[in-house]
Amino acid sequence: MSNISKDTSSLLNNAWLAGFSDADSNFYIRTTEKKFNSNTGKWSKSRYSCRFVLEQRKIEPKFLQPTEPFMKQIAETFNVNLLTSKHNNTPKEYWHINISSRTTVKKLIKYFEDFPLMGSKYLDSLDFKTVNELIEKNAHLTEEGQLTIRDIKNKMNKVRKE
Repeated sequence: MSNISKDTSSLLNNAWLAGFSDADSNFYIRTTEKKFNSNTGKWSKSRYSCRFVLEQRKIEPKFLQPTEPFMKQIAETFNVNLLTSKHNNTPKEYWHINISSRTTVKKLIKYFEDFPLMGSKYLDSLDFKTVNELIEKNAHLTEEGQLTIRDIKNKMNKVRKE
């Protein structure tokens, strides 16, 4: 029997979530351009937003253990819903956490300032933070701000070269 006790501290007070996120999360920047709909004769709104997604198989494949307890804890920590998803028409089911409201994004950014990610995901988190700051300052409503956000988005995640 082990003398190691389970860590029951808040996820926001330790680095566990940062390590977990390094492996199984993604930062997304949404950029939807204003378009004219010829059927309705109306313009759609342009939209700019930040979204963080964390996914995990419902059953951990190596040890066949359920992942719901800790995924539920993460969802509760950020006051978001724990959703399910499937990939590519396979029977594999995933828990899915989507952090996108301004309040939860700010809480997430604060967490990653306290417990930074590593490697290219760290750089993605910095870009995510920059875009969120631009949106908070309403820079996304200007043409210059929109160009800046699109430029940042186009250099993130799998296309990152620097």
